[in-house]
Amino acid sequence: MDQSPAAPAITVALLLGVALVANAQTLATSGRVSTTAESVCVLRAVAAKHSDPKVRNPDYLAEKFVSPEVWRTSPFRTDPDRARHNPNYFWVNARTHHMDALLVDALSTGVTQVVNLGAGFDSRAYRFRERFPQVRFYELDLPAMITAKRERVVKIFGAIPDRVVLVPTDFTTRPLDVVLRDAGYDRTQRTFFMWEGVTMYLPEAANVSTLRFIRSGSSPGSSVVYDYVLDATLRPDGGGLYGAKSTAAYLASVGEPLLTGWSQRQAADIATREGLVVVSDVGPPELTARYLIGSDGQPDGMMGEFPRIIHVRVP
Repeated sequence: MDQSPAAPAITVALLLGVALVANAQTLATSGRVSTTAESVCVLRAVAAKHSDPKVRNPDYLAEKFVSPEVWRTSPFRTDPDRARHNPNYFWVNARTHHMDALLVDALSTGVTQVVNLGAGFDSRAYRFRERFPQVRFYELDLPAMITAKRERVVKIFGAIPDRVVLVPTDFTTRPLDVVLRDAGYDRTQRTFFMWEGVTMYLPEAANVSTLRFIRSGSSPGSSVVYDYVLDATLRPDGGGLYGAKSTAAYLASVGEPLLTGWSQRQAADIATREGLVVVSDVGPPELTARYLIGSDGQPDGMMGEFPRIIHVRVP
């Protein structure tokens, strides 16, 4: 194994889903498609080909959403087992399973709108539209991402499906209530918000304001599921998980710094302070037990220790 000074930073960057399939020159910058979004989509596509249906990723459309160039040059396309050397592969797989399960439960119990905050190349609006044809999906992301998403959706389906609304925005500069109002969002309907792979890249104030809007701008019974990284990952003294000091410096150098991390207690306290009720908060042990135990009774692999998924409800 490479023991050079750069090795810890690169290792953690891989764990965090950054620079998985592309070099630093193609990482997300203003006006460009996020490499993180492409990378995660590749991992879902690889996991969707798993030989064991018990742990297979449910995103059967992921491969179609990966850009041809990224898929063609990905080492995982021709050698899927290489992805298994990266703990983030198992995290992405379990996260997809868990968020899918929460989404289906919400749509089966009266939710009529889904708002995907930072949708990237997520396919849920398309995978679930036949099962829940009356549900409207709003997909929000940066303008460059929405442009790319629109192009890929049209290529796959011929047109943007009915009841799917693609919304370009920037969470740090334009109020979410205004963005959604202009897109046709109905605050009187029960809504399920998905916020996947976003909180760690936003300033704390932007995260708090988003939770505040969800509490005040959606009807009782609405809820939001989001993942976060443990604050130990971001300790500037290097005392956090996986060599955090060098990780933060590396991510900043390629334009995708992690800005926000919480302890489990902090995540719950912030949600509660904004008037939301914590339904669940699960980490790697629970996710592995639920979604990564294969037909042989053994874990498919081990994800990193730093991420968690919290689900909170509007009372």
